[in-house]
Amino acid sequence: MVSLADIKKDLPAWPDNVIKQCLVHLANRDSTGWPPPKPLGQHPWTYILGHRPLSWWKQVTWEQKSMDCSFSKLAKATRKIVNEVIADVNSATPDANT
Repeated sequence: MVSLADIKKDLPAWPDNVIKQCLVHLANRDSTGWPPPKPLGQHPWTYILGHRPLSWWKQVTWEQKSMDCSFSKLAKATRKIVNEVIADVNSATPDANT
């Protein structure tokens, strides 16, 4: 089981909350684990990390901001995805991707 502390060793400057919400559950999937491989190749972490190696992510700095994430402020493509999820749930046809 990969923990916050395991990931924090590789990404010490990352806020705990970001690691908890974005990485811990992904690192505990059967297909991923931690740390990501070097090179990333076609490993699932390649897509999660935006085709950037862990060394690149170590340099990322974080800043907390308040944002308006209301539906009307979402990008058009994101609104489309949200509407598709709502339609799947309302029609009782959600799948693993939903």
